[in-house]
Amino acid sequence: NNKQGDDKKNSGDADDEKKSNLLPAGHGVLYHLATNGGASEWQNPAVRGLVTVDSSQMLAGAQSADSVLGGRVVRCITNATQKKAGDWIAIHLVGRKCIPTAYSLRHYDSSSEALRSWKFEGSNDGGATWVCLKEHRNDQSINGVGCLGTWELPKGIDEGYSSFRIYMSGKNSTNSFHLALSGIEIYGRLGGPEFGQKPSPVPTHKFAVLELLNSDPHKRQVLTTELSTHELRDMGPRCIPRCVRLAVTPFKDVVGDSVHVDAYLRYLLVSHDDAKQPESGEANKGEESVLSPAFVNAVRSIVAEHYDSKSDGAVEELLRKAQPVDHVVLTGSAEERSKRAELGMLGDDKAFVDDVARSLADEADVASAVLGEVAKRLVNVEVDHAFLHRVYHWVFAFGCDVHMERHNHLSVQEALESQRRRYWTPRADEALMELVQNVGHRCGQPNVSKLQPTQLRFSESDRAQPVFHALQLDSRPGELAAVRLRFMFLRRVNELFGRLLPLVDLGSDDSYSFAGLVRRAKQFVFGGMKREFISSVLDLTADETCVQPTVRVNRMRLQQRVGEGETLDFSRDTMFGSAHRELRAVKDKDLRPVRPGGTEPFLAFKLAFVGEHVVGESGPYRQFFTDVAQELQDAKYNCPLLIPVPNKVENIGDNRDKFTLRPSSTSREAIEMFEFLGLLFGCCMRTGVKLPLDLPAFVWKPLVGDPLDMADLDGIDRATVKVLEFISRTDEATFRETVNETFSTPLTDRSRVDLLPPHGSRVRVTYERRHEYVMSVVRARLNEHSAQIAAIQRGIARVVPVQLLRLLSWHELEAMVCGRPQIDVDLLRRHTKYGGVAPNAPFVENFWDVLHSFDQETRRRFIRFAWAQTRLPSDDEAFRESRTRMMIKAAAYPEPDKALPRADTCFFNLELPAYSSAEVLRARLLLAINTAVTMNRDEQDISGVAQAVNQAIGGHERY
Repeated sequence: NNKQGDDKKNSGDADDEKKSNLLPAGHGVLYHLATNGGASEWQNPAVRGLVTVDSSQMLAGAQSADSVLGGRVVRCITNATQKKAGDWIAIHLVGRKCIPTAYSLRHYDSSSEALRSWKFEGSNDGGATWVCLKEHRNDQSINGVGCLGTWELPKGIDEGYSSFRIYMSGKNSTNSFHLALSGIEIYGRLGGPEFGQKPSPVPTHKFAVLELLNSDPHKRQVLTTELSTHELRDMGPRCIPRCVRLAVTPFKDVVGDSVHVDAYLRYLLVSHDDAKQPESGEANKGEESVLSPAFVNAVRSIVAEHYDSKSDGAVEELLRKAQPVDHVVLTGSAEERSKRAELGMLGDDKAFVDDVARSLADEADVASAVLGEVAKRLVNVEVDHAFLHRVYHWVFAFGCDVHMERHNHLSVQEALESQRRRYWTPRADEALMELVQNVGHRCGQPNVSKLQPTQLRFSESDRAQPVFHALQLDSRPGELAAVRLRFMFLRRVNELFGRLLPLVDLGSDDSYSFAGLVRRAKQFVFGGMKREFISSVLDLTADETCVQPTVRVNRMRLQQRVGEGETLDFSRDTMFGSAHRELRAVKDKDLRPVRPGGTEPFLAFKLAFVGEHVVGESGPYRQFFTDVAQELQDAKYNCPLLIPVPNKVENIGDNRDKFTLRPSSTSREAIEMFEFLGLLFGCCMRTGVKLPLDLPAFVWKPLVGDPLDMADLDGIDRATVKVLEFISRTDEATFRETVNETFSTPLTDRSRVDLLPPHGSRVRVTYERRHEYVMSVVRARLNEHSAQIAAIQRGIARVVPVQLLRLLSWHELEAMVCGRPQIDVDLLRRHTKYGGVAPNAPFVENFWDVLHSFDQETRRRFIRFAWAQTRLPSDDEAFRESRTRMMIKAAAYPEPDKALPRADTCFFNLELPAYSSAEVLRARLLLAINTAVTMNRDEQDISGVAQAVNQAIGGHERY
């Protein structure tokens, strides 16, 4: 009955000599992955993350599907839910493909349910489609508990597969459709996309110095073992080009023939200024003229912290005082190092210690003596290898890294001392949070909870910021070590916050509750964690029954009236007013759509531009928010909601480009429009679109529940603050001569309010009551827009749970609603894809160079041209969450230098002709972004643009 007997090899036939031409069962591809090529102990490759296993539904009480790779005979059996053929178990190789030549199956822990009819299949698209590699019909090879069968595959299979599946095509030995297995092995060639033999490891001079932070010797050994068996391959042109096996060597074991490592260490020790290098053999005349500033500072820091001049033999004790610190050197050489040289620490060099001791007088500078002796030896061209490594080992032992910065505390007591409250004030912690965000931005990791402490290195630009000085690093031991330890503490606090946030009632007003604690400490919650939490809440509060409304706006009529200089009625004539009328009766649930999958647009409502033929939905949606922001801040639209801040009017102080809420707009209609403004804020938070308004902290702070103070008032009205300061501080005689105020005050829009009921404007301010007057003015001004703020919050609550605002800082809310006004070209480039054009094509490189050369206003015009917005998502995480990316597509023109770029704003696609030079590209791009004013596809008359092109490039063609 066995129709597969010609090529079947049953493991039960011990005398079957033909089986020897196959790999032994358990020594195939999966065994190779489980043992890291035989270099380590066996471990289920699914646990290693090298494969994944899935299946049809498993029977209750059965082992999970990945137990078929577990190496034991277990009960792994499917449920046969359909009561027909079709159950399966699939194995997916992670990042690899295999050209199979044979495979083995092992039966489970019972003699029943043995396979009889099945298919062995392969797939290259994650299991979407399967290719039958071998089919079995009534094959009785497998019988009995744990019985193993091995089958060769047909000759001629030359395609690699990333997935393999056992598919049950008929009943089993007990006449059911349960698929029972406890082992699978695959034989063949394992490799990458080329499906060929792995290239032989090649030697390279490249290396890296890795610091091992774990103090557990066993774990360090496991880590170094894992690294030493790792192979690098297909890393791109800037990395190692071919397969390279890493060789891992403890730093103290780097041998003298490692000339590249020696050269690197010397490079770090010696000043890079060639003008300061003495001639070979010349006596050193000052260590700063030879040694690098970083090394000089490190030695001085070590001596200052650890030198005790009162003890006998203090110099010798300091030079010999060192505890081993683990560093390893990773090189790409495949050759095993046969020579091992145990190198001691600097203190083990008796000649060096004696030289330093002799050079010291009673009151000499120990640091200068150490540096001087090191410099004398480094000026020699052929520096002693052992000495070079001893210097570095000594520096490492005192907690410095290869950058010569203190990064490690030498004791628990020192670590605790560095974290004392006198060092880490709330202001210092806030400064650290800001600097960590800067580091995360540079690393392309906005979720700073994923940063590693060794990534915290502050650049010169960081150190130049005022916020850096708030850390007061000069006053604490181990500057960098203290910062990294504090970051680890904050990261741990955030891990706890992340677990508790779903349980916290952020709407609670009890300041002594846990919600109150979270609100008070929200500036210490990482932004990435907040975004993840808010995103999950927004997804949970979306409504599947949402019926998206459509807003009809007539942009063409509006622009015509603006162009003719007509006086507009904001509530009736503008896009804001039209949308307000159409959406105010919409149910709240219809503004909370479910986040779509794939590339579908995420919209709170749809836009119909009357009289315009616009293709797509997301482009008009973004364009609407951009246009509405202009209506709110442009005087020609007569907006009753926002006005320029007094600092702009008076041309003094900060925030002269900002707008604030008009406090006198308290009519029913005005309050309804403020509520609609809040609704648009909520749409921005939910769907990721940006409303590019320029509002100060004076508006954002009360929205998130933060109190306002005098500094916020100064940020919008410095003239008033100066007057109040004068009234508070002046003497009585000057007061009586110059102050003629009553208990009333003008607000931001110069409307007046009484400070004392019922007629404060009739009560003169006396010298004795001047402080009462100042406090009353400040209180009135800081609360002048409370009715408008409450209306905006009600509008936000229609779209998102308003209590989420209490978790945000005002900066974070501004970024969610308005985006960042600064266009970061590097950020955009990280989120750009390419269609039909190579990312490194010369004209693409020219494009990025030109975009970098633009000022911020020109960059914003480009973003509006390409995407119908003037601001981008604020960081990498925001790009990913909103699924935003720019696509640069090839544009086929017979004469590309005479063509203009084109944009598809719905999809953020840019068609870029292959311009011959950066100059031509710059001219065409500027022309396009400065003249493209419509997305109406029916407007085909571009003769004006053609004329401008000819003027810009001196051409004579018609377009």
